[in-house]
Amino acid sequence: MSLRTKLLLSLALAIILGISLASWAVYRFASSELETSKRRIMARDVEILAQQTEAWLQKSKSNVVLWADLPIVRQVALKPGDPVATAEACRFFQRIVEITGMYQTINLMRPDAVCLASSIPARIGSKNMQTVYSQRPDFIRAVTGTTSISSMFLSGANGRPIIAISVPVRQSGKTIAVVRAIIDMAFFDAVLLKPERAGSGTSCGIVDPNFTNKLPKNFKLVDEIKEGGYQPLTIPIPLSEFSGEQGFIQYHTSRGEMLAAFHRIKEPGWVVVTQEPLQEVLAPIRNMGRVASLTAVLMIGAVFGVVFAIMNPKLHGILECLNLVQKIGAGNLDARLNLHANDEIGRLAEGLNTMAASLASQRQALEEAERTYRGTFENAVEGIFRADGGQRLITANPSFARIMGYKGPHEIIGCLVSAFFAEPVQHEAFLAELQAQGVVESFELTFLRRDASIGFGSLFARAEKDDHGNITLIQGMLADITEKQKVARERQRAEEAESRLVRSRLRALRYQINPHFLFNILNSIDALAKQAPQRIPDLIRELSRYLRFTLTEPTSALVPLNLELDGITSYLKLEKIRFEDDLVVEIITSPHCGQELVPEFVIQPLVENAIKYGMKTSGPPLRLAIRCTLTGGKGLEIEVANTGKWVGDEEHARDHTGIGLLNLRTRLDLLYPDAYSLTHTNLGGWIIAKVKLPLVKAEGSANAG
Repeated sequence: MSLRTKLLLSLALAIILGISLASWAVYRFASSELETSKRRIMARDVEILAQQTEAWLQKSKSNVVLWADLPIVRQVALKPGDPVATAEACRFFQRIVEITGMYQTINLMRPDAVCLASSIPARIGSKNMQTVYSQRPDFIRAVTGTTSISSMFLSGANGRPIIAISVPVRQSGKTIAVVRAIIDMAFFDAVLLKPERAGSGTSCGIVDPNFTNKLPKNFKLVDEIKEGGYQPLTIPIPLSEFSGEQGFIQYHTSRGEMLAAFHRIKEPGWVVVTQEPLQEVLAPIRNMGRVASLTAVLMIGAVFGVVFAIMNPKLHGILECLNLVQKIGAGNLDARLNLHANDEIGRLAEGLNTMAASLASQRQALEEAERTYRGTFENAVEGIFRADGGQRLITANPSFARIMGYKGPHEIIGCLVSAFFAEPVQHEAFLAELQAQGVVESFELTFLRRDASIGFGSLFARAEKDDHGNITLIQGMLADITEKQKVARERQRAEEAESRLVRSRLRALRYQINPHFLFNILNSIDALAKQAPQRIPDLIRELSRYLRFTLTEPTSALVPLNLELDGITSYLKLEKIRFEDDLVVEIITSPHCGQELVPEFVIQPLVENAIKYGMKTSGPPLRLAIRCTLTGGKGLEIEVANTGKWVGDEEHARDHTGIGLLNLRTRLDLLYPDAYSLTHTNLGGWIIAKVKLPLVKAEGSANAG
């Protein structure tokens, strides 16, 4: 073998070996860079998802804390059994469940777990609930005065994964009740997790180490919900592998080797996980590796055939390919080869260009993710900041600067965090809790703006410490709740003033009813004394029964219809003694309406007018009919009809009458503004007076909600 041949063969072999090694080096380098970049993206994504999850949970907990402090909730807790307050609280809880769509139930319970009010009123007083809830850890903590979010557990009603937020209702330092809100994990999955999974190969989910997915033996669903179930993330390794607050872990599943990033949430101890098949992470570079490998294989066959004849022209192309490899290795991903040959070197150049373009696209994706994160930071409504161990601001977003009254973050960097606390004692409490717990949640403070004005805020902060327990970094988020607190206080004052005014007016109107009736009875006694004095004792006995009924002080302006009809029956017995056969009475009540709530003495003035003017305008006997019916489940209709004709306003004025009807209309205006009707009609020799009222359900009635 000649020296030329040996040199050519050696050169060919060197070229082949060089290309192969270069391709392998680029592949290994690109693979490492791509996996490292993907880890950074996954770490950022899981941290953002964890922060969103934690913020969502804390917001939900804050909402329940606000409900626990509402006057209607405290009223039911202090005076359990009050039907009106209980019904109002139930309607309030039902409205929350209906509007938000995130709660299965909301219950108000005594410390012994007896249900006082609920979005499902049938649970009030339930012994089964008392037995189950009294053993729940979150309920026990709430009874001791601690607000908490439970771990996931299966609902005893429908077998679905849920969590519970339990908040104590405290009075004079003692827990008098507990508000317990149940959140369906399917809602949590739809709001936070499904949007993160959409459109990507990454899957994410929540792992709860304390979740028990077993139901008692012979468990039977009583309220099954078939659609929108929660699908927990399945991890094929022990949860003990997720050590630390955050990190990465790899494991094998049916989809292949998985790369997972996790971040731990302190309350309620969840682990937020995002995972992606490792082969999908490395898919772009592996495709490029296959292209490069295929190109190298083709070159090996071509080089041995043509290197002897076309060595010099091809060396230039090979050198350019090597140069491109070096540029890619140095980080210049925009470099490209301008070779249009149709041989192996041309295909190698095309493969290297494709690989470079793919790496450039990955870099662009990483830069876009960075811009998205920066945009979230810059455009957040809440004020976000970071401070060093000396509590000096090192980072702040525009919202934090705006809340503090500054034009931009550049004016606030370097300021001490303590300078923004309006009350030093609050800063000391904040720092002490941060030092002790490492995290501060929903810390309410008064802060001092640049113009010396005072604002109110809710602060969340987390601290990083060194090995000696000293704080080295503070990361926080501040929400400005100044206007919210002002509006809440003004609304509370307005509602309280209006409530007191209505109660005073109703009390004054009620005192006008009994004297009006007594005037008529005294007139009847006077008439009997002249015509039939022997009937006076019976009249007085009936009057005694009626007065005992009417003079009992009611606990509310509304009473059940049955109780009102009992009073009218007593009244008509008095009138029957007076008029005997000249008065014929008929009372007809539809089924299921006896427990509907009506204003006290709502029928009395209508019956009084019917008898008084009916006796003047109707031939004997005077016929009187009282009918009470439900109108399609939306209202209650009370009809008082009598034979005779309608007496106009002029005759009322001459007789100085009409006080009862005017009184009734005024009371209805106060109780049902723009929601009732009071009419009269003439029909076939009958005068018909109708009152239509909206339904107000009594606790324990057939339609109570």
